Amino acid sequence: MLKQLWIGIRASIEVAAGLAVQSEFSGVAGDHLAAFAAHGDLFSPESGFGPAQVEEGWISAYGFSGSPYDSDVAVGVMQARIENAQNACPGCSAQDLVIVAALAQNGGFESEHALETLTGAVSSGKKLGDFIAGNWPQGGLRAQAAGLDSYWFLMVKKYVQDMKVLHLIGWELPEGVTMDDLDYLEEWADNYGEESND
Repeated sequence: MLKQLWIGIRASIEVAAGLAVQSEFSGVAGDHLAAFAAHGDLFSPESGFGPAQVEEGWISAYGFSGSPYDSDVAVGVMQARIENAQNACPGCSAQDLVIVAALAQNGGFESEHALETLTGAVSSGKKLGDFIAGNWPQGGLRAQAAGLDSYWFLMVKKYVQDMKVLHLIGWELPEGVTMDDLDYLEEWADNYGEESND
């Protein structure tokens, strides 16, 4: 399905990897069942829908209109999520920007507080990965199933894995990022997530 979604649509590998992570369990029936399980309403505006798993209010907040299942809306929202977060991190290294994109694709920076926290961490000279390990919420069923304590490490791991596959089939990596960087980040997410579980 992802290949069909991208035919004729130009997007970066960062956006494609974000949509790959978010659409893993996406689909009309699955989205509505998840909304019901989380909020008791099949059509809850607090639930994410479509390939970008976007809440209804965020579609218009990012300047789009239409269905979350519309590929232009999904691509546009994902691009906005990632760009907004990366733009709030001017001092980030290329590796840090991959981590930021991995968290942003899941809506991790959709509040001003989260963006301020991100820029504060970078401006204080903290290594972004260590900062995330100490400051982002823990838990989540998907993380536990993967043997990781933090949902955010799971997001980094899945995002990096999808980015690696996309690169292997011809997508260009972001400027300054190598496959060695992605290997390191995947191992970092695994090791740090497991260490915090002990």
